[in-house]
Amino acid sequence: IVEAICDKSQEAILNVKKKYKIKNCYRDYKELINQHKNEIICIATRTNEKLNIVKYAKEKGVNYFHIEKPLCNSTSDLINFKKFSKSGLKITYGAIRRYMKPYIDAKKLINSKKLGNLRHIDINFGSGQLYWAHPHSVDLLLFFTNDEMPKNLQAFFKKVEIKKSKGNFIVKNDPYLESALFIFRDNITGNINNYGNCDVEIHCENGTILVEGDGARLVIKKKIRNHPYNYKTKTIQYDDYYPQGTFKPLKILSELIKNKTSSYNMNHIFIGQQILFALIASHIN
Repeated sequence: IVEAICDKSQEAILNVKKKYKIKNCYRDYKELINQHKNEIICIATRTNEKLNIVKYAKEKGVNYFHIEKPLCNSTSDLINFKKFSKSGLKITYGAIRRYMKPYIDAKKLINSKKLGNLRHIDINFGSGQLYWAHPHSVDLLLFFTNDEMPKNLQAFFKKVEIKKSKGNFIVKNDPYLESALFIFRDNITGNINNYGNCDVEIHCENGTILVEGDGARLVIKKKIRNHPYNYKTKTIQYDDYYPQGTFKPLKILSELIKNKTSSYNMNHIFIGQQILFALIASHIN
């Protein structure tokens, strides 16, 4: 049950209040937190405010959050989020494709080894900005490589507006990514490219898995023995898979509240955010 909503825009509040019949509406998040016993807070505000909201809510006894991507704007904020995680903070994250059936099925096929060992992943999500689009790309790379930090990466952007202040780099725009190369454990490689139609290509030793059209279908291409250039192809179509990704993070938080001993590892959120910073650092270097 949605207990209350908050937004600075009065027009947005009135529209949501009318459509979803929500009684409690606020324009100041502190008032919302003070007036209600909140179990889960969802944060979809601008990035530089997120840590302040979490900090205030935690002081009032809230520990469960669903936070839209990206997580934060600075490495110092990331350090603070990690500190909060050691004092009861539990968060899920707006990079939600890892909860959708087409991508889950692709990972199951990788893990089954029916196509041999994983060798390379291409994320072809088109031209997009680092913070606006590529938290999704990075999270998918992590999902398919078991949420491990890459050993190396290299990235190039179209234009990065940078100023230097007291030894720190301050990026003033959300730059468009040209390309990024990753090397993971066992020399598995990955690319994020600036072309494609929200497609993912997963290359294994004996075949390729394609998640096409942003999850609309899964295409499995298995090499035919003694015919190195021919494949046996199978296509699976998916309908109505987006709600799975939308509701699963909230279900995870709900289950954690009911059973505080339940295991949930949110390290992939912190690793993904660290990689976003590392991509910028690579370009600068």
